[in-house]
Amino acid sequence: MVHTSSADARGPDIGCADCHGASPTDYTKFADAQNLANTNVCDACHSPGGTFNGIDSQATTTGPSVGAKDNWSMETTSLVYNGAGTALRSGKEKWCVGCHDTSGAIVKGQTASNKGGNNSSYGYFATGHGKTSSFARMSWQDTAASSNSAANRACTRCHDTDAGAGQAHIRLSGSSARLKAGYEDDASNSNCKQCHDPGTDATSTPTWYATYSAYSASAHKGTKCTECHDVHGETGSYTGMTKADKSNLCSLCHSKTSQGGHTPGQSFAVAGKNYSIQCASCHNVHVITGKFSETSTTVTPISRFADNTEPWGDEPIEKMSGLGGTYRTPNEDTMTAAQLGDYPTFCLDCHGPGKMPISSHGEINWGVDQHGTPSANQPNGYGTCPNWFACGQAFGWDGDDCTGSESDCWPVLPRGAGDQLFSRAPYTHTERVSGANFVLSCSDCHTTHEGGGPGNGKLRPKVNGAPSSQTWNTECNACHYYYSDWHAGMACGNASCHVSSRMSSQDVGNTPHSMNSGSGSSGTRTFNPDRVLAMNFEGNLKDSGGWELDGQWFNGAAGSFSAGKSGQAIVLNGDQSVQLGTENSNWSTDEGYHGTWKYTEMKYNTTFEAWVYPTSDTADDYTVFSKHVGYTDGGYGFALRKIDGTLRAAVNINVDGSGGGVRGAYSATPVPLNMWTHVAATFDKNGPDGDPGNPAAGRLRVYVNGEDVTSGSATGAYSQPGAGETNIYPYSQNSQDNPSVCYNGSWCASEFSIGGFDWQNGFVGGIDSAKVWNVTKNAAYFDSTDAATQPRIGLVYGTVGSDKLSVRMSEGVCTNSGQSGALVPGDVVFVDLDNLRTISAVDHVAGEATATLTLSSALDDTNDIGTDRLRAVANAVYDDHNNAAPTDTVTVIASPTCPDGQVVFDLNEATGTAYVLDGSGLLSGKVNTTTTPQAIGGGTFNGNGVDNYVDFESNSKCLQADTSMTVETRIYPTDTSGTANYIRRILARDGGGNWQISVWRNNAWGKFGAPSDRVATALWVSPTDTHGGNAWKPVLTETSSSAANYTSITGYRWYRIKAVWNSDKSGGTPDQPFVPCDIYVDDQGPNGDNVGQLWSGWRNATDADQSQFADDNLTKLYTGDAIKKSDGSFTIGANVGNHANNVFLGKIDYIKWQGEVDEYLDALAMMPTPPSGIGYLAFLADHPDWMARENPDDDASTRAGALALAVGSVGFGLLVIRRARGLRVTR
Repeated sequence: MVHTSSADARGPDIGCADCHGASPTDYTKFADAQNLANTNVCDACHSPGGTFNGIDSQATTTGPSVGAKDNWSMETTSLVYNGAGTALRSGKEKWCVGCHDTSGAIVKGQTASNKGGNNSSYGYFATGHGKTSSFARMSWQDTAASSNSAANRACTRCHDTDAGAGQAHIRLSGSSARLKAGYEDDASNSNCKQCHDPGTDATSTPTWYATYSAYSASAHKGTKCTECHDVHGETGSYTGMTKADKSNLCSLCHSKTSQGGHTPGQSFAVAGKNYSIQCASCHNVHVITGKFSETSTTVTPISRFADNTEPWGDEPIEKMSGLGGTYRTPNEDTMTAAQLGDYPTFCLDCHGPGKMPISSHGEINWGVDQHGTPSANQPNGYGTCPNWFACGQAFGWDGDDCTGSESDCWPVLPRGAGDQLFSRAPYTHTERVSGANFVLSCSDCHTTHEGGGPGNGKLRPKVNGAPSSQTWNTECNACHYYYSDWHAGMACGNASCHVSSRMSSQDVGNTPHSMNSGSGSSGTRTFNPDRVLAMNFEGNLKDSGGWELDGQWFNGAAGSFSAGKSGQAIVLNGDQSVQLGTENSNWSTDEGYHGTWKYTEMKYNTTFEAWVYPTSDTADDYTVFSKHVGYTDGGYGFALRKIDGTLRAAVNINVDGSGGGVRGAYSATPVPLNMWTHVAATFDKNGPDGDPGNPAAGRLRVYVNGEDVTSGSATGAYSQPGAGETNIYPYSQNSQDNPSVCYNGSWCASEFSIGGFDWQNGFVGGIDSAKVWNVTKNAAYFDSTDAATQPRIGLVYGTVGSDKLSVRMSEGVCTNSGQSGALVPGDVVFVDLDNLRTISAVDHVAGEATATLTLSSALDDTNDIGTDRLRAVANAVYDDHNNAAPTDTVTVIASPTCPDGQVVFDLNEATGTAYVLDGSGLLSGKVNTTTTPQAIGGGTFNGNGVDNYVDFESNSKCLQADTSMTVETRIYPTDTSGTANYIRRILARDGGGNWQISVWRNNAWGKFGAPSDRVATALWVSPTDTHGGNAWKPVLTETSSSAANYTSITGYRWYRIKAVWNSDKSGGTPDQPFVPCDIYVDDQGPNGDNVGQLWSGWRNATDADQSQFADDNLTKLYTGDAIKKSDGSFTIGANVGNHANNVFLGKIDYIKWQGEVDEYLDALAMMPTPPSGIGYLAFLADHPDWMARENPDDDASTRAGALALAVGSVGFGLLVIRRARGLRVTR
């Protein structure tokens, strides 16, 4: 009570009876029996002349003294307040707590709230804003801190004691807080920020609360000050006028079951001062901007211990991205370097250099710590790979098997980026070896509030996504690949690489901080994940591409080094090669030793390139890059192969793991001998499907000297991948799909070689700058090579008997620099030493790579093909980079080009001609004749049965077919008498495969039995599938006179013969004998004018049921059979091998060949037999093609008119003419 004590100047020390009288019965009445509002008892002290003259002895000099009740007013005459009525007069500051203390006064039924506390350990003047002496230290200050300035504020700094003049102090309604206007305790904290705002008086040291503007930007901005603070100090004896003690205040909202290594109250020392850990040690609640989970580029939950008036980590320079080095977000974490605060700087306020260590771990210097900001280097320098098993660890692969997804395994990428020791994701080793330092945040490994893993102390339960451990080889393995050749079975701290007293001794903390680093090379290198291999051969077999796939001479057969395209190159003799991915006795495929073989496994986009200097072209191919298992069961190969007589850059891939799945392409221009040429091949899984009509189109591309010169075949091993063939089939995939082809039936791995293995055709010459990529390099990549390379005459094709030369340049050219003008005769010189031919004309389109030259006379077979040469005139032929062609000469070679469409040999050259040409002029055959008659003369080929024939040796790829073919000829065989064997070749296209057609009789063969003077037509083929039978099988015509289609051939008559091969012919049963071919024969009589015919028109003479064949089926054809192709020469009128055998006897008028089915004759075979008599005329009207068959040389109108005249009726004739307008004419 206000009147009870004078010890602290709060009252006059009077008793109850002094005011209420002796033995009062009603303490609501005073001694004069009046209540407080009317009593005069108070005037004895509180009136002019009274003991306290109102309140005390101070009197007013203005206005009357009217007693206590009036003196409590807010008027200027008040003796309680200052003249302005805004604050208690000096000496009256504590009078409020006379009622507002632990025993609150009850006036007019209202109990005064407790604001003064016990005024000793807590309360407004003890711990609140009324305190006049210094406050005790705050929780974040050192334990010896003092002299924190007190507020020393009177109650009236914030409160009105009256609502206005004459109003009673005790109010029964309205706000009990009685705050001044503008001092409201609202969401805007209007009251507190009257002082706690910039420029006001609440900014003395220590400046824990900086400004209200900083608070307004903090994470607690939506919280009223009074939710955490008790400005009166009434709640208890808590530092900072809080409503709970230290960290307990935070726990009112922030619940943590454990604080891990930062338990509140734990003592620690920094820089000679002692502290006690509290939430406020790291978090100034007035300035931090968010929780850890809300961390962003501008949000942070921390303030530095050394400077706690600013948030730490809310600016770019205060993020991990601003610390220096390279920060990567650990697995299972989410904060990026731009989001996460710079925890090392934050934590090292306590744990850093010069600070008193808080434990036996010692101080930490992030500037020298191996997980801090020092520059990284190659972790073991250059030299450990490829000779350790860890060098073969690939993403997505478990040992030698792909166990991951397609995107994990392909392309195959080394986890160590060329090192056996490497870091795990997200600390990519590619960045590490290039010099990036993976600086860590303390929070990556350590917990701040949560408890660590079992027995792991301050470690997080998981580090980089892996369970944490204080066994260091386990813990380190979370980020570093530990299980390598060097580390197996070791602890990180006991090896010479990382020995550290701190790490290996428990008494100094068992910590990896400040441990020693490994013996790196102190250098950096670039790892290109796209470039698998880059061999420069600078006097060694080191891989300079970064994958460290160094090699060795295979089987110890060392090649040599010599001047290369750039620097040095390897020189090979065909028996030497470089084995990649190993430098010791183990192959790269040896399990547990290397594993580097898998890096040259290709599945999707791929590029091969090298500079080559071939010195020989005697072999069929020269390997550049090869897998030791080849490519028949998967994989690929890149080589120089002899195609059409010249070396071409050729690539082959396997698309399905089968022998039939080989696809490929080759260069249209040759690779010359004895000069450096850049060759390359690419595969693009997203490229177009192959087009049989355009072998240059497709996913495979071939480049020579930077120019795309892709060519190929419509079918076979040099055909482009087709629909769905969008990847190379890796040989290793057989481990899952077809293990029978693998080593031990389970393990498919394949070595990689430059120059080929000793069981392959090795390279002869030099190789430099050999590279393999797992991406597809586009044309722009090769443009720099193209720009630096001259255009060259690549090929010059000639045909004996023709005055035309076909020229192919290495790239498109013009006659002028600046890419203009077609070539003219003066741009090139023909070097002809015997006939002195000259160039009379040039057919060329500016910018194209091909041209046709016309010579002054046709080539002959004497010192022309293989002898004559062509060269460019100096500074006369230019490419698109204005490079001029050199003047090197190129030898004319026989043209290997095959005509498009139907090939026709009309055999009507002049008598005694030395050469026969087809209708296109591309196929040239040399005529052999030594006796009369001449082989060519009178418009036919004249076979003498001895030595007349025409030999075609320069067109090895022509007249080949597999599933469809039509061969037509007109012949006049002479002596066919008797029944002895009779074999006369019409055309031989056999050898290693293909076909040949003859007139034939062998009555000892099978059931064949031709009558005397009769022979069959025989088309012999080499089927791709023999079905266990003979390698060659015939299609025969019927020779039995009892057969309905009897069409035996006899001598001295003209016959037209047409054989139509169709593997898709209907009617057969799979895997059963069947003839996929029809042979039609037309007897034209002795003079070839259809007079004296034995039958009229084409007749299908095929022995369709193979009744003339032996019953063992060894010589029979089967449903769906196809012809096996094989390159080689062909011959008209004799055997292809021994020209003295089976020489034709008689005349051959013409031969026609096409690689498709003659659909016209195929349709005739289905036509019904016509009736006789008048019905024949109606049949012809309904089947006009029958007349075309009977009269193939007449046009439709002629045949229709003839039919009308024969009928003798104009009306009927008109009908037939109308019906016959659409008649087909035979081809």
